[in-house]
Amino acid sequence: MHGKTTDEKIFSMAYNKMVPFLIGFVVATNTVTLTLQRLSILEEKSEYNVKANKRRTEHAVKELEYKLKFADFEEKLKDCK
Repeated sequence: MHGKTTDEKIFSMAYNKMVPFLIGFVVATNTVTLTLQRLSILEEKSEYNVKANKRRTEHAVKELEYKLKFADFEEKLKDCK
């Protein structure tokens, strides 16, 4: 019976330990990458929502200003009659 040589045993042990390590490494890097992508997307959405709220507020203020001007013009028009 021929047994494995020491070099073959070392290679077999290294191979058996390396494969799970590599799989774990790939899974870990993918997890980190996906987490960073999600954080980036959340940050962009948050920034967009802040800017959108500013635009909505500015438009609401302008609309109110126009309504006040229109009401003032109506008052002046009634006074002219």
